[in-house]
Amino acid sequence: QFNRTKTRHRDNVQKLLDAAQGVVFGGVLSDAEKQALEIPEVQELIKDAQVKAALTLLSEDQDAFRRDVMASERLRSRIVQLYRLGALSHPAVADIVAAEDVGEEQRLSGGD
Repeated sequence: QFNRTKTRHRDNVQKLLDAAQGVVFGGVLSDAEKQALEIPEVQELIKDAQVKAALTLLSEDQDAFRRDVMASERLRSRIVQLYRLGALSHPAVADIVAAEDVGEEQRLSGGD
């Protein structure tokens, strides 16, 4: 009985840790992410009401997050800043940053 309970507990802890990896802020953060959260610019960005709402949405509905961020140049700029400062790492955010980079390259090359 003890071994079954111990194994079940270990499995539950692993599931919890796996789930925490996808949490936007909080959960299991890398040392780099923890350091980035100490940067004053990052602290100001995450105080922004629109950014807070987007981060909440990111943890609940990634498609809605993408729509909201892509619809607002101001919000997109702030989310990209958080990503580039190392405070936010998430596949949905990486996609937005990549799209932003492609758009910038096209603007610089004259739209080709």
